[in-house]
Amino acid sequence: MNWREQFQICLVTAVGLTCLLNFLSWPWLLPALMVAVVTLLGLPLGAIALLLCHRLCGGEWGRLAQPCWQGLLAFVPGLAVAILCLLPWMSQLYPALDGQILGASSPFKSTYLQSDFFFARIVFYLGVWVALAALLQSSRGWPTSIYALGLV
Repeated sequence: MNWREQFQICLVTAVGLTCLLNFLSWPWLLPALMVAVVTLLGLPLGAIALLLCHRLCGGEWGRLAQPCWQGLLAFVPGLAVAILCLLPWMSQLYPALDGQILGASSPFKSTYLQSDFFFARIVFYLGVWVALAALLQSSRGWPTSIYALGLV
């Protein structure tokens, strides 16, 4: 099964879970799904960091684990879609997004936690992670400066 098929399966599953959340309205299921998605996202993000370090530094230290790290990269697009499907309910997970909790306490906090900026940040980070996963899955030899920039 290639990564496109895995992505399609993850997409269908995420859309199905979104519909399930919308119709059933189980308040206890939403935090559990968010914890599961964020926990599962840690492994592929760690694989991205390790692959970037290995491609930047080279050496024999990562040759044996590299196929395992490459396999973990296939989950990044599906998990990104799962997080995007949870975005409509983020205000239930993070009450500060409503703006009523912060009030006029700090202009930085009110801007940083504004829902539009919050959603834009999430979409930006997910796009960067998916782009890095695609870059690392390609067999093309990229300049080492690209890998260094990815680590930043």
